[in-house]
Amino acid sequence: SAGNDGGANPSALAQVALDPAARNQVIVAGSHNAAKQISSFSNRAGNTSSVYLAALGEGVRSFDETGTALRYDGTSFSAPYISGAIALLAQAFPN
Repeated sequence: SAGNDGGANPSALAQVALDPAARNQVIVAGSHNAAKQISSFSNRAGNTSSVYLAALGEGVRSFDETGTALRYDGTSFSAPYISGAIALLAQAFPN
């Protein structure tokens, strides 16, 4: 996840995507809203633009520990959408 500080670059933790050890296998997840506009809180692609994708991460419906449905915001909520899309692409194009 890119981070939720509204920064120009992803957080230090997400910068691992640029490390040669990542071998271009790490994707940085940003957040957008339902109108597909980058979320104000989402860190931008910045120096990771070649490995940055954004998905819905604002107003995502989920449940708390009691089972109550709530809406959450954050780049961590974008990451599962991106992971799922990448898994489908990897299945369709295994090479």
